[in-house]
Amino acid sequence: MSGMHLLPTTTLVFPWLAASGLALGEAALLLDLGSRLLGWGLSTPWARLWRVLAIVAAAVLLSSPSLFYFVAPGNGVARIAFYVSAFVGLGLFLNYAFPYRWGVQRLDELSLAGAATCLGSGLMLREEGATVDGIAQQSGFRCLILSDFHCNTRKRLASLQSHVSRLQEAERDAVFLLGDYGEVRSLLPEVVAVLAQLAGPCQVFAVRGNHDLERGRGGLLVRLFEEHGVILLSNESRRLSGRGVSLVGLESPWGATPCVSPESSVMTVGLCHTPDALFLMERLGVNVMFAAHTHGGLLRLPGIGPLLVPSRYGRWLDRGWFRHRHMLLRVTVGMGYAEERRPAEALLVTLRW
Repeated sequence: MSGMHLLPTTTLVFPWLAASGLALGEAALLLDLGSRLLGWGLSTPWARLWRVLAIVAAAVLLSSPSLFYFVAPGNGVARIAFYVSAFVGLGLFLNYAFPYRWGVQRLDELSLAGAATCLGSGLMLREEGATVDGIAQQSGFRCLILSDFHCNTRKRLASLQSHVSRLQEAERDAVFLLGDYGEVRSLLPEVVAVLAQLAGPCQVFAVRGNHDLERGRGGLLVRLFEEHGVILLSNESRRLSGRGVSLVGLESPWGATPCVSPESSVMTVGLCHTPDALFLMERLGVNVMFAAHTHGGLLRLPGIGPLLVPSRYGRWLDRGWFRHRHMLLRVTVGMGYAEERRPAEALLVTLRW
């Protein structure tokens, strides 16, 4: 009789548990691999096709043993392959739910600190402070960080002008623009002209993002930045005279791996559109890095966080402050989608060391 009670468990429960684990693995695979491929490089028709094919191929490869099992459930090899694929699927799900952090620590105490002021249209100006360890000199450097404008309509351009007018009132030592200015070529001259108004008593530095290097917009931005006095850091460094601060601007991984030698200074600040360059920045001796590109993650769920983050390292580097060894990283959600009731921010960060 005991054998009769065990039979339904082994023939029905275990396969359905394995199928559930496989289904979770498939979902995690699609989301995680999709995030990593989105964070890899520029978007072209061939690149998009390759990413879709890679995701489909991975999903088919993971699920194919289950198809053989349900066609021939009595086959021992098919059964073993099915349970192995289910185990792999469960592992993929756990890796997705609890992503490997690559030694990167989230600093919630910094992310929650500071004041926040609404600038209108859903845009928040967040004032934050961070202390750079390991440097004896005590000083302060106040920088305004803006990114991910995606200024593609006249309405967004008008909002940007309004926001810039408010931001001009902020005391600042430098302005950092982190890319993705807009995908409409005809609007870019006006977008850059508006952003250049932030120069005032300080210099404006910029890097380009993945959308800026598509369809020939990269060369146009080089000319526009030069025309309006915005300093483009395209895989190069620059020292700020009298401040003890040097800047490193990278456009990795959108282009070739850069060879940059930071200028000698007390503190080095790194600028990049994507946080995926954090390990390269650390090797260059950067103390604090500012990045964007993730938009804070997409499809955020309470208690879970974002389901999609366009990063080669998965969904860990979504937004906020992070630390890896001695380097600080701040990932901003950007300001381009404020009018769509999505998180949008401008950062005013005071660095002390």
